[in-house]
Amino acid sequence: DDLVTKGTNEPYRMMTSRTEYRLLQRQDNADRRLSRIGHEVGLVSDETYQAVVDKYAAVDAEIKRLEKTGCPGGHLADLLRRPENTYEGLAALDPHRPQLPQAVTEAAEIEIKYAGYIRRQEKQVEEMHRLERRLLPADIDYVNLHGLRLEARQKLDQIRPANLGQASRISGVSPADIAALMVYLENAHSYFLDFILPTIREKLIKAIDCSDSNDVGFLILRYFDNYVLEVRRHMEYENETVFPYIRELIDGRLPEHEFSLRDYSLNHDSVTEKLQELKDIVIRHYKHRNNNMLNYVLYDIINCGGDLESHSEVEDVLFLPQAIKLEKKLESSPAAPESVSPESAPDDGQPDATLSSREREIIACVAKGMSNKEIADALCLSIHTVTTHRRNIASKLQIHSPAGLTIYAILNRLIDIKEIKLQ
Repeated sequence: DDLVTKGTNEPYRMMTSRTEYRLLQRQDNADRRLSRIGHEVGLVSDETYQAVVDKYAAVDAEIKRLEKTGCPGGHLADLLRRPENTYEGLAALDPHRPQLPQAVTEAAEIEIKYAGYIRRQEKQVEEMHRLERRLLPADIDYVNLHGLRLEARQKLDQIRPANLGQASRISGVSPADIAALMVYLENAHSYFLDFILPTIREKLIKAIDCSDSNDVGFLILRYFDNYVLEVRRHMEYENETVFPYIRELIDGRLPEHEFSLRDYSLNHDSVTEKLQELKDIVIRHYKHRNNNMLNYVLYDIINCGGDLESHSEVEDVLFLPQAIKLEKKLESSPAAPESVSPESAPDDGQPDATLSSREREIIACVAKGMSNKEIADALCLSIHTVTTHRRNIASKLQIHSPAGLTIYAILNRLIDIKEIKLQ
């Protein structure tokens, strides 16, 4: 990951501490992990491999014995889990223990002491395997996913992750992007539910005959209404349950109610399949010769399906994996949660959360028709600083003209339209 996904370009020394799952990939269990592979390719002899198999059979047997052997305060395994105790230190409480090689007893002690941490990391590996089985389309246009910071878009476009697991580990996609994406997704939900889908329904009513409840036209309209209801339930659940949960994660709090982003991610779907079916039904079963309005509706349905698919890709590829990553960090280190700074977190209604408050002030000044010198005087900055801010704004928003920034400022309520000086 360091060399392939993290974007390390300079000469690099591989460190064992940088391995993704170092609790499982320890030096003390290297023989257990690698001997079978070495034996299969002919690098490990039959005798050496059998010795490793016998060693870990003895380790597993000793662990089971310690878990079943009672003592004051529970079982020997319970006492061994305490940091102050060692395998040798419990000899007085275990007079009938078998004589075992030191390598066996050390391995058994490590497995027992760190069993909880090892199980947790095994679950993380299992979750990552599930994400890596979800492949990503090779033609995703990351550059035009404008809910993300420029750095995140560039990293995704450069690396072109093959699956969700790799996408979730790219360093340029930070928890600050989660907040920006959430604003984008909420606005998109409103766009689909309040504008696009109702518009398609109005056109559909004009294009087909819905007067007879037994006619195919009426059935098509009912199919569409049922589909819209399904989409509404899906998006309202995200608005009312998923997004509030993630907002608490962004604020550095691990919510107490029972909800798992990992389970939700595994069951998340794009809700586009039925829309595709509707298009096929209309084309194949509804007589529509020379029906230009119906052709117009079909065009809208195809575009809506593509938009919904892209919307789902943003959720699956970027939003949910990064939110899960933040959730895991809070679960593992509740005393030091990762929070998003006020400048990088989005304000409600702000489509681009990467703008700082100073950059928003400068955009407002540009919209008022002020020159760089006037902006510098008004904000007590140097002209060079104003110029640097404007370059950063253009890079983040991909808007380079004063007229474009003026429209941006009006749409995002950075300035009242009455404050604009008409030339």
